[in-house]
Amino acid sequence: MPQLTLRIPERLGEELKSAARARGESLNRFATAVLRAAELDGQAVLKATNVDGVYTADPKKDPKAKRYERLSHQEAIEKDLRVMDGAAFALARENRMPIIVFSIAEKGAIEAVLRGKGRATIVG
Repeated sequence: MPQLTLRIPERLGEELKSAARARGESLNRFATAVLRAAELDGQAVLKATNVDGVYTADPKKDPKAKRYERLSHQEAIEKDLRVMDGAAFALARENRMPIIVFSIAEKGAIEAVLRGKGRATIVG
């Protein structure tokens, strides 16, 4: 995984939160995770799921679903891939923050992802 230097101005994070509050909304948990990762100069957001990556459809319901190895944030938004919402993908795109989607059910999955190994989809 490439080393990234990510910075989001503190005021921008506060502006996003203020704008959401003014509309009576809050940032959802995925957008909040991306924002927090950017504020902390994180290298990536890890998204643990019940499947081993991002698919064209729910692989538990559609046996023909195909897994993506890698796709861009924009592709995830345009294809309406439901692993995260568009706001989270857009924030990640703006901050050049990859999102790594992997299965939490696989033994050693977190360690494998941290080492840049294992089965996962990289969005970014």
